[in-house]
Amino acid sequence: MRHRAARRGETQLPKVLPGKGLAQHDFFYAGEAKTQDMYIVRKGKVAWEFHDPTAKGEISDAVLLSNGNVLFAHQFGVTLIDREKKCCGT
Repeated sequence: MRHRAARRGETQLPKVLPGKGLAQHDFFYAGEAKTQDMYIVRKGKVAWEFHDPTAKGEISDAVLLSNGNVLFAHQFGVTLIDREKKCCGT
């Protein structure tokens, strides 16, 4: 199986990834899907999450601001939410 994948030019992943996995780096993730889902991961654990299944429009771009608020663009506009997940403006 490995040799077939190599012949097709596919990358072989190591059995054990280097580093500490999700704990290696803190990060902010904003998914592009039918629902608006965002996560802040710190030390490998979800520290904050936002889900709005009723929202219209996929997330196009998002930024975690220095004050903890999230500004994100979607198909129908721009929205600002605070750390408590309350809408501060659209």
